[in-house]
Amino acid sequence: MNIDSDLAPFMLLREFKIFLVSLSFLTRLPVFLKEKTRTELIPYTPRYYTFAGFFIGSAAAFVFSAASYIFPHEISVIFMLLSVILLTGAFHEDGLMDFFDGFGGGYSKKQILEIMKDPRSGSYGILAAVFSVLLKIFILFEMKSSYIIFGVLFAHMLSRFSTVSFLPWMDYARSEGKSSFLKNRMRILEILFSLLPVILFSAFFYSEWIFILTAFLTSYLFSALFMFYIYKKIGGYTGDCLGALQQISEILIYAVLLVWKN
Repeated sequence: MNIDSDLAPFMLLREFKIFLVSLSFLTRLPVFLKEKTRTELIPYTPRYYTFAGFFIGSAAAFVFSAASYIFPHEISVIFMLLSVILLTGAFHEDGLMDFFDGFGGGYSKKQILEIMKDPRSGSYGILAAVFSVLLKIFILFEMKSSYIIFGVLFAHMLSRFSTVSFLPWMDYARSEGKSSFLKNRMRILEILFSLLPVILFSAFFYSEWIFILTAFLTSYLFSALFMFYIYKKIGGYTGDCLGALQQISEILIYAVLLVWKN
């Protein structure tokens, strides 16, 4: 009897459950798993964030394509962005707001973490959310429709890879919190696995390799600077920091595509 082959179906089923839990964590989609199972599996979900990003990007691309048959380009873009907000429950946007409130209004690590934990939104956070949405809107308004689906799929995957790519070398800055499961550091192999959807997508669109490489380097360089900054300020990261990084990386990828293709 081959023990490894006998266990393979159970291992695949477990990995599929981990993917479902990661999807439920990043979106508002319900996952019909026991709470005990979700609690056990959620520490392993970061390796599937890019896979969830492909799902979110696919949903956004579908909404844009469907809306384009009825509405002008600009209105289709608005519907697309709205669909992402509804699907994710503004999960990353909330992190962006908390990040700018904390790092904009706090000076010490304790102050920054306390402000980010405050459910109330301050002026820094509100302005960050407004400028983030406006940047997405105006960049995508200027982008040709033929590039938006490609750009949205790639941006939602690569921006989520940015949020996990430095986790093997960073500590979680809080002792507790919604993302405290991340304090178990990811392994290098998990990071490489999370890059798989980006690699497959890039291989499929190999003719766009210059843009893909430029966007990857831009996103990765920004992520490195971002992580270094928060490490100096609070000695690690929080879920809000990762949410802010995802949002800014997504905008940067759209901007690179706009510059490259226009």
